[in-house]
Amino acid sequence: MPGFVTSQIWRANGVAMMLRSIRRYVLLATLPLVVFCVFALADMNTARIGVPGAMTPGHEAVDCSACHQPAPGSLRQQVQANLFHLLGQREHGAILGHLPVRAGVCLECHTRPDDRHPVYRFREPRFSEAVELIDARTCLTCHQEHHGRRISAPPDFCAACHKPLELKSDPLDVPHHALIAEGNWTSCLTCHDFHGNHLAVPPAQMSDAHPLESIALYFDTGPDPYGARKFIAENTPSPQTGDPE
Repeated sequence: MPGFVTSQIWRANGVAMMLRSIRRYVLLATLPLVVFCVFALADMNTARIGVPGAMTPGHEAVDCSACHQPAPGSLRQQVQANLFHLLGQREHGAILGHLPVRAGVCLECHTRPDDRHPVYRFREPRFSEAVELIDARTCLTCHQEHHGRRISAPPDFCAACHKPLELKSDPLDVPHHALIAEGNWTSCLTCHDFHGNHLAVPPAQMSDAHPLESIALYFDTGPDPYGARKFIAENTPSPQTGDPE
């Protein structure tokens, strides 16, 4: 019996040694590729190396480091942590180069106290079903960088939260419930801008609504159909014009 136990221990040790050897061979085989990728992508400010697509309109002059913030630790520490993880000597690896871009980075420039649809609102439990259709808890669902478009979401996304829709005092000549009954959810944005940062008043007649084509152009790279006068904050006048911007 002792001999059997000893043989089993030797066998287990042999398997463990074999697995460690395999890990080392895999590591040695992939190490040159890892090192190349690290040095190619580590400095994202150098001639915009590795940029996957065109910037969002208005972001052309934004420096890469404004969104792609450095990950904790030096590059040597990051590589070392990942090597130890591959060798099974560390539970988790480390992020190489830069942190993933998150909505908090967007809000450093784009936050506004009178936003009609702030991202934090959609973290409330009552929107749990809606965010399964369109995740409005993050800016990046609708505004995806490096796609060369202003807005990446479809123009009928209002249906996720506003269905059904019935107004007690409807100001529109064509009642909202009639538009919804027709499934005309693309008409929402022809009157209302999502974040409410424009001074334009929604029309009372559908004949004065913006053409859907102009909304589609705006989603891409076209001009702003809602007008140039915008709010920058609640009741805050623009220092250039004296008007809210």
